Amino acid sequence: SRKRKEKIDKYCKKNFKAGGVEPAKVICPATCCSCKERSSNSFLVRAEINVHGFLTIEKETCEWLQNASVEVREYHCNEKDNATYVGGFPPAYIACPKTCNNCNS
Repeated sequence: SRKRKEKIDKYCKKNFKAGGVEPAKVICPATCCSCKERSSNSFLVRAEINVHGFLTIEKETCEWLQNASVEVREYHCNEKDNATYVGGFPPAYIACPKTCNNCNS
């Protein structure tokens, strides 16, 4: 919808960190149509509540994904149905658009 696009554009134009989190165009380059990927971009691998009731987050970087096997890369890049932003970390196909061949250009 037009309102959704306007909201995305608004966040993608911001250049500053908020609450210690990188700007949207850094965290979500594919969404912001920049398709610029930093090897240090992190993506969510797994999030779960441990036996003590604390959230534990496993994350990896685009560099790790670039060096992973084809099977591992395909698994993380194609995990779109369960995509979440737990802990502020996007799924791999958003954080690593070039590695995941998710660029529109």
